[in-house]
Amino acid sequence: MFFKRSLTAIGAAAILAATTVMPCMADSKLEVPKADENGVYCQAGIVFQIRDQWDHRNEIKLEPLNEKEDTVVDMSFKDVNITGNGEYTVEMSGYMPDFDEYTVGFLAVELDIDFSKYSNLEDGKVTEGVSFEILKANIDGTEYTFTTGLDEEGEPYQPFENGEKFENNQQIIKIKNGWGALHDGFSNPEMPPEVWKTADPLTITFKVSGFPTDKIEGYADEVVERVYGKGTNVEAEDESSAEEVSSAADESSAAESKADSSKAEASSVSDSSSKSDSSDSSNTGLIIGIACAAVVVIAIIAVVIKKKS
Repeated sequence: MFFKRSLTAIGAAAILAATTVMPCMADSKLEVPKADENGVYCQAGIVFQIRDQWDHRNEIKLEPLNEKEDTVVDMSFKDVNITGNGEYTVEMSGYMPDFDEYTVGFLAVELDIDFSKYSNLEDGKVTEGVSFEILKANIDGTEYTFTTGLDEEGEPYQPFENGEKFENNQQIIKIKNGWGALHDGFSNPEMPPEVWKTADPLTITFKVSGFPTDKIEGYADEVVERVYGKGTNVEAEDESSAEEVSSAADESSAAESKADSSKAEASSVSDSSSKSDSSDSSNTGLIIGIACAAVVVIAIIAVVIKKKS
């Protein structure tokens, strides 16, 4: 009798579990991420916005543009193909913000994947599925490391946010806004508001998880280089300016040399002309002197002849 009751209880528990767990599983909208034929799940890269100029790259698939979105900002990016769980580094260079200490709208990393399919988001953090976290960044020659997890109030140090113009539920994690680090204890050392003052390469390293496979180490096409406009940086522009100045100086020197040569030729011609005039003048005087002497001689002869007559 006891054995029979035990079987009945176990069966009831199994039915209860099935009726509670199965609907929960059925309600889950998460899908297993799928890689393409090359093993790539998605891409990641740096996005930013400068508030005074409103220069921006609001999505890694978009060009960096100015406020009116009619001019491409000269920049270079090294985005990455995500091939599985692991660490990746993205880079951007060539842009030096002209701003005061409160004009950076944001500096962030974007993971170009539809989080509504592959992740559950709650209060700015991923509770299940694909996720990523920023580990470190090198900005203006200083390396910053970043805290992960939740702060004392239960808020994530690295909250997920919707991008400015994203259409496919991509998410970004900011490492800086107009006031510097997102909150106390986020970065080490503490990130000042005026960080990012050079056009030098800015790199950010992050880690992804939640994919069904791990990163393909040594993947040949991991880095995706994107060059916009001239893709130049301040140093290159300075070198170009130096070359232009040098070229202008060479041209000026050549012009001066030519002018000096012309002056020398003119002086030579003038000296020659002067000598020629002097020679002509001397010859004329000699002829006149001979003529005068001849007249005198003839006059003397005439007087002598007349006396004899």
